[in-house]
Order: sequence, then C-alpha cells, then structure tokens
Amino acid sequence: MNPIEYERMYRVEDRHWWYAGMREIASAFLPHTITAHTILDAGCGTGRNLALLGQKSTPAPTVIGIDYAALALQFAQQRQAHGLANANVLELPFAMDIFDLVTSFEVLYHAAVSDDVAALREFYRVLKPNGYLLIRLPAHRWLSSHHDRAVHTARRYTPPELGTKLQTAGFKVQRLSYANVALFPLAVIKRLTEPIMPVSANDSDLEIKSQWINHLMHRILSAEAQLLRQIDCPIYGLSVIALAQK
Repeated sequence: MNPIEYERMYRVEDRHWWYAGMREIASAFLPHTITAHTILDAGCGTGRNLALLGQKSTPAPTVIGIDYAALALQFAQQRQAHGLANANVLELPFAMDIFDLVTSFEVLYHAAVSDDVAALREFYRVLKPNGYLLIRLPAHRWLSSHHDRAVHTARRYTPPELGTKLQTAGFKVQRLSYANVALFPLAVIKRLTEPIMPVSANDSDLEIKSQWINHLMHRILSAEAQLLRQIDCPIYGLSVIALAQK
C-alpha cells in the first residue's frame, strides 16, 4: 500500500462511512453465541478494529494484531493498541491451535500476499478446533479502480471463489455473503466513469468530502448490517464476507 494511504486511513478510520459501516457489518455477521477469549486480527492495519474485537466477550479477550507494514503498526501504537507484531499472514509466528477467532479484513487481496490459500491454511493452523474465521474481501475484478492501484490490489473475489478457497484450506463455511449491497449501483457508475473522468493523483476514496453524504452512507450500511444479521445476500455487492469454522 502506498504510505500516504496509511496516514489517510489512520486519520479517518473512526468516522469514514465505509470503515464505520463495515465494522457494523462485521459485528452483525459474527454471532453473539461465539465465545472468543483469544483473537487474532491478521492484517490489523492502523488498529481501529482491535478495540472493537476487545469488546467481543466478558472478561475482555486477549487480542493480538499483526501486520506486514511497520508503518501501519506505528499508527496502531498511536491508538494505544497492545499485542502488536510485525508479521506476514503467510508465516504466522504462533503455535497451532491457540486462537478462538481469527479476523482478516481486506488483507488477502493484496499484492504482497502471493498465495491466498496458503494464508487461509495459516489461519486454520493457528485456530483451535471449532474456532472461527471471519474474513472480508473486495468483490468483482471488474470493479478495480484508481483506489485499487493506490492500495496495491492483486485480486478481487466472488462468494463461490472465496468459499472454494476456504474449503480447500480445510474450513467448513458457515455463512457466505456479499456486503455493501445498497451502494453497489453507485460504485458501478463511479468505476465506469473513471476512464473518462480522470482522477487526481492526490484524490482518494478515503477522503471525507462531505459530512452529510458521509452520514447518509453510514446510515445505509448500518441498515444493511441489521439485515445481514438474519440473511445472506448471494446476488451482488462491493465486498464478500464469510464466517468459517475449523
């Protein structure tokens, strides 16, 4: 990822509609019945999700965040995050069978991950028997954009593709769905018009250009999160999200 994107992420991650809304969607997809005393966030970025994961159970679970980018971990430290490690998802520095839950949000799509199935096998290895993996990734290769180039996207997914890779790694898929469904048409229009409406090198999908639009987008994703507590969406969306069990 371009270094400036980490700074932008750190600056807006608390209030940007996409980050705030997708945190709610992730929470909705993870059943409250799952007890997790040890949690690994594989590819924690600038660390905002670590605080959310720390609220997963009572007493507070042990939450560890790893990231390949030292710069991302520096920003995570500024959030007072603990249990951080500089590590690669292809070679997790942990023994087998030690985590109740592994989360990975927008990580395996990255060009630095040379083998996404190998990374899934690593997640499987470090999970306890019956442990869970919650994973979210960008959808549809044809939706690649200027932002994908900025964050070094190598691949995008569909639910069947992700489901097959999870099963290949040994997981049993419990839930599999598209997410960020309501905003899909707007994103398609934006992607299709990019070739005729050049984007400035300084422009970024992470910038908050309008507070009221940011609020509206967040409300839409919040409503979708409530729906995803009950049903999966197999048709279309901007992200793919899965819950799988060892």
